[in-house]
Amino acid sequence: MTTASGGSGFRRFALAFYAAPGVEAALIALQDEAGQDVILMLYGLWRAGRGEALAPEEARKAADLAGEWTARATQPLRALRRAMKQPFRQAPAAEAEAARREVKALELAMEMRLIAWLEAPPAPAAAQTAASGELARRNLRLLGEASGRAGDPEPLLRLWEAWREA
Repeated sequence: MTTASGGSGFRRFALAFYAAPGVEAALIALQDEAGQDVILMLYGLWRAGRGEALAPEEARKAADLAGEWTARATQPLRALRRAMKQPFRQAPAAEAEAARREVKALELAMEMRLIAWLEAPPAPAAAQTAASGELARRNLRLLGEASGRAGDPEPLLRLWEAWREA
């Protein structure tokens, strides 16, 4: 998830956290092995880091948006990019690799668009009623339930806590 820095608070958080040691591999494993939506998980952590507990309705709306966008835009591009790792028999290798990088850039652009949509409109200010780790656990649980992709968030939560302490 490398792209130009800047942008929204959620985007800055997502890029910084994703770049932390061990996070990329953990998120890809959760995505590929547990069917988790990386952007949705990052959203739950970002909101918790801001002291915001997601309401069940917010979690459902975020999960619906992410689920549809990911299924119809991001996942097909990801599948195409991964398929393009296999050599093409007739295409020049350098040009085929350049085309694969273009698909990857488009896939990342679709993820950034989802990040922008999840952040806007600005989330209502919520009183912090629990420690950020508890908020993150709660937000990830709600998003997992709302998306039908409940998984074990503990490895991700440990990485997030370590990243916040660094």
